[in-house]
Amino acid sequence: MMSYLKFSFFALLLVNVNFVFGQFTAVSNINAHIDSLASHGISWVDYNNDGYEDIFIATGYPDMGSALANNVLLINNGDGTFAKHTTGDLVNTQGISRNTTWADFDNDGLTDVFVANQHTTELYKNEGGGVFAKALKLPTTGVLTDSDHSGAAWGDYDNDGNVDLFLASYMLNDQAKNILYKNNGDGTFTQVLAGESISNPGNSSDPTWIDIDQNGTLDLVVPNYCSANYIFANQGDGSFQPMTDNLLTSDNCSVGTSWADYDNDGDYDVLFQNNVNQSSQLFENEGDGTFTPVVDFVSNVSSSSATWGDFNNDGWIDLIQVGAGNNSEGHTVLLQNNGDKTFSDVTVAQGITNNNYSWGVASADYDRDGFLDFYVANSYGNDQSPHDILYHNTPNANGWVNIKLTGTSANRSAIGANVRLKADGLWQMRTVQSKTGSNSQNSLHVHFGLGTASIIDTIIVQWPNGGQQQLFSQSINQFLDIQEPVFPAIPDNLVTTNNAVGEVILTWNDNASNETGYRIERSEGNQNNFSVISIVAADITTFTDTGLKEGVI
Repeated sequence: MMSYLKFSFFALLLVNVNFVFGQFTAVSNINAHIDSLASHGISWVDYNNDGYEDIFIATGYPDMGSALANNVLLINNGDGTFAKHTTGDLVNTQGISRNTTWADFDNDGLTDVFVANQHTTELYKNEGGGVFAKALKLPTTGVLTDSDHSGAAWGDYDNDGNVDLFLASYMLNDQAKNILYKNNGDGTFTQVLAGESISNPGNSSDPTWIDIDQNGTLDLVVPNYCSANYIFANQGDGSFQPMTDNLLTSDNCSVGTSWADYDNDGDYDVLFQNNVNQSSQLFENEGDGTFTPVVDFVSNVSSSSATWGDFNNDGWIDLIQVGAGNNSEGHTVLLQNNGDKTFSDVTVAQGITNNNYSWGVASADYDRDGFLDFYVANSYGNDQSPHDILYHNTPNANGWVNIKLTGTSANRSAIGANVRLKADGLWQMRTVQSKTGSNSQNSLHVHFGLGTASIIDTIIVQWPNGGQQQLFSQSINQFLDIQEPVFPAIPDNLVTTNNAVGEVILTWNDNASNETGYRIERSEGNQNNFSVISIVAADITTFTDTGLKEGVI
């Protein structure tokens, strides 16, 4: 039997009820309660860095014969109200917008926005002070004006610290294509050659970047409307491998995907939103590259978009679907996660009555009370005029933590970072995404419900560039800012030497000056079951492993 050895460096930062489901109420006394828009997309983003989440609404299909509407940016005043931003091209350009995706593409500390319109696209650089400057370069000018652009998403696929952009288009003609733009890190982009498989055209809808296999690289999911979905596995060398033998690539009328670890087992599961009277599909990630369909109420309706969020802060992430077509098309449905891989429909009991024709839904804690609220973007349909709804969540006694990540060597928005949290014996996991569900983007913060836990035992942040950060004994009920530290340089030249029977000496090169120590791990029989056998202090470059069995190397 073989025995494998490895060591790793680490950075340590030490910072020191009864279940009631939150009752939702529709907010009616703020500018977010808009009757005149044909809303198509919704994004939550703190664009001015004041700590409060703002709202951006992409206006889609106007009523027949009416004038085109402008997109809307609503500034959170911090007192439960919003003010309409009225200056600049971002909110004064008429068109048919599909949706937006927000991220700090130039790593200057201000969140920028890419607008996917039906026939054009627009990249706006956030200049601060409420000013957005339109970029007159790729990817704004490098698209086909006769394409039907259906959505876009930011994601750092090559882990170089700069978010890249994928633009999806619906194949109305032979000229339509999907396009991957590589961020060059200097404010410019390069279009990935069309010969790559990731540029395959299709009836593509809103894309999503997600690390499906938890190997540290973002994979790409492109739902296709009434044709086979695209799943592109990131190979880690700048290339992608199409996945074809997977249930996720089945031929359905998919318009979006929403990913979350709904069963708290350490991998991301997915809800495919299907339209045209096809039921949505929830797939459980088995952690070995395969997915299993989940048959539950969650899959009994078709939907136009969906968002995951722990709305009652019990430690189990819940689900909202909009445009849900069951017996009556257009319902918003709130599904409570029961913690046993089942869901309960609590829509009516929790005061949610929206049955308008909805295109998007996204969540954020807009009033900083520790509980996730959500916004529904409605358009014309169901014999009703558009009427967007902001649902406010009434707090209960459960604990929570809301985490903002800031990258340094990783991209500033921390897109693709994974956060694992343990409290009261329960592990949970979240990831930072620039798009979730069709036409929708949740807050870039990650939110955890903590139930009756009195303290957070462990927080582990896996940054997109591979560094891991650990925090212990954190307080509950707080907004926590975590900045990526300067990680130690990776040690190298690990050498093993047989010293005596049952002993092996390890030596390595110390290439860092800021490590706190080295963790020595060993696995017997394979390379998948490493466990810690010792921790040595900083600047140590040798360790003797003793008590080994004879014949086990």
